[in-house]
Amino acid sequence: MSNIKLLCAAFAFLLGAHCLAADPVPRPNLHGVVTDDSGKPVEGATIYIWTAAVKTGFSTFCPSCYADCGKRAKSGPDGAFQIPSLDPDLKFVVLTVRDGYAPTFASKVDPVKGESLAVKLPARPIPANSEHALRGTIVDQSGKPIPGAWTRLNMVNFTDENGQPSGRGGSVDGLDPIAIANDKGEFTIVYSKHPITGCDIELGARGFATRRLNGMSASQFPIEVTLRDGGMIRGRLMHNGKPVPNAQMVLTCKVREMSRWLGDAQIGTNENGEFLFSNVAIYEDGPSDWYLAAAMDSIKDRGGTTPIVVTVSRNGEDVVAPDIEVKPGHKVTGRVVMPDGIAIPEGSRVFIDSDTSWDQQHAKLDSTGRFEFTGLWNGKFEIHPSIKGYQVVGRPIGTWFPPDILIDNADVINFELKLEPTTPRTPRPTPQPSSQPPSQQPAPK
Repeated sequence: MSNIKLLCAAFAFLLGAHCLAADPVPRPNLHGVVTDDSGKPVEGATIYIWTAAVKTGFSTFCPSCYADCGKRAKSGPDGAFQIPSLDPDLKFVVLTVRDGYAPTFASKVDPVKGESLAVKLPARPIPANSEHALRGTIVDQSGKPIPGAWTRLNMVNFTDENGQPSGRGGSVDGLDPIAIANDKGEFTIVYSKHPITGCDIELGARGFATRRLNGMSASQFPIEVTLRDGGMIRGRLMHNGKPVPNAQMVLTCKVREMSRWLGDAQIGTNENGEFLFSNVAIYEDGPSDWYLAAAMDSIKDRGGTTPIVVTVSRNGEDVVAPDIEVKPGHKVTGRVVMPDGIAIPEGSRVFIDSDTSWDQQHAKLDSTGRFEFTGLWNGKFEIHPSIKGYQVVGRPIGTWFPPDILIDNADVINFELKLEPTTPRTPRPTPQPSSQPPSQQPAPK
């Protein structure tokens, strides 16, 4: 077993021992029924506990690191299934898959409520035409298949109905949102609309670092991809020389280009202020840099933390970050102004986002539109109100704009945001790949 897995197991054991000392709480079962579009039961579907989250507070575990994650069940002839003995303090994301059907997620599932989970699987036959499907196998470093590993396409390139090269990213009609490896580690991901010519592909599994392979050509498939442990980042959150428990830490990839983005993660601190990010991804061609900070909302009553940069250089590296210090933060006050004297709708909120850690804090607007944020560090921030039907003047919703505020060793007072009715969003042009053949990166190892 790798050092990373040993350390994570030790961390889990300590938390488990603490939980065993408490009074036992009945562990509920998750039960439900899987049907197709017409309401007929689907036999042989696999139902996974995909990720988990605590119902209150912040967790010291990553969303897929809980003991319940990875539990699964098969649906019977009547479509019924049951996953027994789940943690009553957690809520779950549940994934259901079956060949010939589109993968389906259910979120915020709470077995304690005792409700039957109704899963409807839309039909999605695997096309006989191989141009509409990409196949491969996912293995570990010893070459063993990884059942339950996942695959998704961040970009799919294809030939459109006019015979022209095209490409789309994000949620794409007709493209499987995710593919799950079978017991042999094999996956198939389908794009039913057009023949696939290339892709940017992302692969991962519980207990492994994510891999992203960009600029792949369809001719390189089927592929075999090896997942590795990745690195680990650990540290402590401190305030006035004392540890800060039950706070949330945020780890954010420093590089923001879509083709190089490695994602972000959140984890909680334990009673000693300690935190541990496991299976941190590195690039195919070198080290990865990450912003590390405490989440604003979790420590704003104490102050704020300035994000630091932490580098993971190699697979298996254990990086110990310097202590993250909570220091007195700055505040931003201001007012949201509606057009033509319209009243602020009750319950409206405003958000402030960090330009570095991509962390967010929210505040309620009072009846005059005033707001206040605290615990902010030096740096750039963007403020955006959330009021249905309105946008900041000159800033269409869904469009990126430079940060609104620069905090430089001083509070920002009486910042004003004027709103106007939302304008129709101009559709973004479809990305057009180069007319040159797709760049074929070396086959993954």
